[in-house]
Amino acid sequence: MNNLQIFVYSGEQLRTVQRDDGLWWVLRDVCRVLNIQNAADIKKRLDDDEKGVGQIYTPGGTQEMTIINEPGLYSVILRSDKPEAKQFKRWVTHDVLPSIRKTGAYGVPPERLAKLDEYQAKLDRNRKLLADIERITAQAGRQAHEARKRYDEWRKTREGIRDNVRFWEECIAQEIRQLSEGAVQ
Repeated sequence: MNNLQIFVYSGEQLRTVQRDDGLWWVLRDVCRVLNIQNAADIKKRLDDDEKGVGQIYTPGGTQEMTIINEPGLYSVILRSDKPEAKQFKRWVTHDVLPSIRKTGAYGVPPERLAKLDEYQAKLDRNRKLLADIERITAQAGRQAHEARKRYDEWRKTREGIRDNVRFWEECIAQEIRQLSEGAVQ
């Protein structure tokens, strides 16, 4: 991974990597900010020296992603007719790049990124736990439903058999009474 740095623009995260030849931006993030749906089409339009591949850390692990350099970033912005492109260009050219040139950095301090990564890891663990619990409770609910159906069926059967028991007890009692009455005479 090459010096990952995350910038935040209008609430959206933009991942960048600092290389010897300058700052490179994750194309997918730039397209998302500019409301461009198909990053693959944009990648095809860029010159070879404006794009590359970088190892970018994601919550799912390190992945290869298309990255673009500063000229590539300008190419994407200048070709876009979207209103988002003008505001984004202004932010990049008036805030981000001048700050990097003056101070060597822009954006979120590393300790804040570490905290964000920690929170993201906790969120991912809790989402997985929630999905597991939802699956287990759904399964338990289905089992409970089936058990309830079987219980209701057995209860109906039990009530029917109880009725039969009472009927046959009454028949036997009646026969005994008749036998008793006949033996007395």
